[in-house]
Amino acid sequence: MLRLQRAGENLAPRQGGGSAPKLTASDRRGLRDTVALYPDVTLAECQAVLAAQGRRRVSVPTLCRALQQLELPRKKKSYRE
Repeated sequence: MLRLQRAGENLAPRQGGGSAPKLTASDRRGLRDTVALYPDVTLAECQAVLAAQGRRRVSVPTLCRALQQLELPRKKKSYRE
């Protein structure tokens, strides 16, 4: 830190790292459309649908996080009526 200050460089914190998101905005729209079309779809089925549409292949946990970020309802249809 002192070396940077003596050299007259910027002491502001560097921008945080992290990897780029695995799913793009269009992938997320496709995921939202899939869930809207098939409300009872499982994560594995979502993974298969996205791969069949020619989108990225992502893991099940990545899909789970994406669905949580989309804030879609978790309530599924009840067949016991």
